Amino acid sequence: MKISDLATLFIPISFLIISLSGCQSIGGLGSGKPPLLETQRIESAEAQYRRGLQYSSGLRVKQDFEKAAEWFRLAAEKGHTGAQYMLGDAYYYGRGVAKKQKEGVKWLSKAAANNHARAQYRLGDAFINGRGVELDLAWGARWFGKAAMQGHKEAQFSLAVSFATGLGLQVDNIEAWKWLTLASNAGNKKADEVRAKIGEKMNAEEISKAQKLSSSWKKSASKIYADRPTVRYVQYVLSIMGYRLGKVDGIMGAKTKRAVEDYRRKSGLPSVGGITPEMVKRLRADPASRPKPKPAS
Repeated sequence: MKISDLATLFIPISFLIISLSGCQSIGGLGSGKPPLLETQRIESAEAQYRRGLQYSSGLRVKQDFEKAAEWFRLAAEKGHTGAQYMLGDAYYYGRGVAKKQKEGVKWLSKAAANNHARAQYRLGDAFINGRGVELDLAWGARWFGKAAMQGHKEAQFSLAVSFATGLGLQVDNIEAWKWLTLASNAGNKKADEVRAKIGEKMNAEEISKAQKLSSSWKKSASKIYADRPTVRYVQYVLSIMGYRLGKVDGIMGAKTKRAVEDYRRKSGLPSVGGITPEMVKRLRADPASRPKPKPAS
């Protein structure tokens, strides 16, 4: 299975779950006023977002992706997380607007920063495949991890593939098996097939450990920057750069803490401070942080 095929696994969200009962002021349904006055009557970001969803889904109006994008933009510019995701997704795929993946990534990043799981998954796809951004497998795996922790089944599957293949992560069949189990439980239809193939490489003890990990897993959305996917990213990149910090597991142990302090000091930052956005920004920009290409056989 090619990592570039992961984007095809995304299942679009259903807009029909949104209840619009009692919301005739949203969009002025039945008001008899000309459509051109809509923007004058719909001012709140939430109402603009919902109007965009109406046009996007064709719910009570004629489906119109271009109008949907206009409404999403109004709400996104006011900081509405859901609208930022929808506008970013529109640009990413060219739905209702000209396809501009770089612009899409900009809006997706805003939503992802507010723990929007679908936006985080889409960013993972962007970085893992170099769509609208420079290819960065480790950073893509980090975004898959953040979405997977929130229960996004396609992100769970994609994270498992990264663990199984070593694309942006150290190979870890136990973690791969765990995330494939969670993806399967959530309804991903390809997870069982891939898990069976990985299981062929594992012994009974490893499978038992993976089963326990999947059984005890709980959905979470971390508000701190140095969450487990981010710590795991830093560990992986520092290990590429030659730092000895033990297992890449996303846990901020003593060895990882010393390695982070050492890198901060060498990069001109105060040694005390831990994993911060500024530290990660420097780490990502460091040429030594990318895996060296393997020589042709």
